[in-house]
Amino acid sequence: MAWRAGRAGLVILGFSAVVGACGPRELPPLGEALVVVDTDVPVPRVASRLRVDTYTAEGIWLDSRDIALPDARDWPASFSVQAVDATHVRDVVVRLRVYGERIQAYRGQKRLLRDGVDVTPKNEPAAGLAIDRLVGLRLEPGTRGRARVVARGACAGTSAVVDGANAMRTCTERDGEREDVTKLALEPDLSTPTTNVTGTLARTPCVATADPNAKPNPSRICVEGGAFVLGTDDVSVVPEADLPLTPERVVRVSTFTMDRDEVTVSRYRMALSRGFVPPATVGTTEGALGFDGTTSCTFSAEPREREDFALTCVPWQTARAFCMHEGGDLPSEAQWEYAATSAGRSGKSEFPWGDEPPTCDRAIYGRVALAGFPGSCEERGRGPVPVFVAGEPVTRGDVSAVGVLGLAGGVSEWTRDVAAPYDAPGWRLLASFLDPVCDGPAERAHSVRGGAWGATPILVRSTGRLSSAGQNGFVGFRCVYAIATPSPSTRALAREAP
Repeated sequence: MAWRAGRAGLVILGFSAVVGACGPRELPPLGEALVVVDTDVPVPRVASRLRVDTYTAEGIWLDSRDIALPDARDWPASFSVQAVDATHVRDVVVRLRVYGERIQAYRGQKRLLRDGVDVTPKNEPAAGLAIDRLVGLRLEPGTRGRARVVARGACAGTSAVVDGANAMRTCTERDGEREDVTKLALEPDLSTPTTNVTGTLARTPCVATADPNAKPNPSRICVEGGAFVLGTDDVSVVPEADLPLTPERVVRVSTFTMDRDEVTVSRYRMALSRGFVPPATVGTTEGALGFDGTTSCTFSAEPREREDFALTCVPWQTARAFCMHEGGDLPSEAQWEYAATSAGRSGKSEFPWGDEPPTCDRAIYGRVALAGFPGSCEERGRGPVPVFVAGEPVTRGDVSAVGVLGLAGGVSEWTRDVAAPYDAPGWRLLASFLDPVCDGPAERAHSVRGGAWGATPILVRSTGRLSSAGQNGFVGFRCVYAIATPSPSTRALAREAP
């Protein structure tokens, strides 16, 4: 095959095909299919490349090509597959893998031979992150048509099976399920415009109410949902984290709103006055705050000077019950990481503010000595600091792209998920592609996200994961809330290809 790429899309001149960027030229009477590929995941945050492999119906590997498509305007991509003669019907199978930059060594047994020479690619898209689809095509002499395929995020991580005529299986867009490959019917009219669905993965706009006159709540930030890669393969994050950050997986998060700030002592005390009954008691410190996890509980029996501090020493079940009392829930790990790294961005950042390393001016961390070594920011003071001073947030440097504050420092935060590796049974079987949650009994250890006032710089990274089964002065929480369904007049409808 020969390749040509342009802003209008990818053009592959297959076998002996000739389809130009400005439209088809007059062709000999050979069977031909113009394959148009789009994806509903964000570009380039999740998808930036397309791998195309072609096979005979018997599973013989014919060709392989890979092209970078890092701009949303590069999609839909298109290429042409053409029969080699004008007398025989030709059945072919096209494997389409839409992925980011993650690759792995080629693990298959099939070999790609060209003129008797082994030209098998050394690498292939990382299986856990690629959207993998098989498409069957029938090329009939004298017939030209178009096949449109949408590589949907629901197929991410479900690898196709390419083992010959009796074992060609592809994703069904239901988590982890596959079905036999079927032949796509070709559209005879190539002049019909194709629909661009790039990045439209069931988008729900940031409309918290159907009432256009409703005033926004500045204490809650709307986080427009989308797909992203949960986890990281960056080994530098792992040493101090007790939960592994791999295997990475592509997930989709629905639109939600999130507390801009961590829940404070005063907010919790107000909920108690309105009738909230905690299922487990919050720890207290009646005297001055200390500098470890047991003497820095910010709550007290009677109001003290700590009402604007983040509430700490709160049991997981009480934190969750509080959020449900407020009309929400604890954030899932996916929601928390998405808000901190990907929401409002084209890619994924290391920290809520971007990829620049943390500083003592930007985030609240390193304010206690650990293992005999001074804290990174201990010269700024020791112990926790308030969320607000005179009604204003203390830190505005620790801010995500959509405006959530304090995700990197302050206090670490409870999530809804049981503390478990991403490849544990709960994550594999219960946490789906859409809004994954690894639920479990309240008495289990649960995942904690984000850095705290005593954290080292490495724990400020937004992909870090810790587990906790108790309560201490380093851990607090914030809540998330489902958005109201907008009225039809305000709903942004996702564009779907046939």
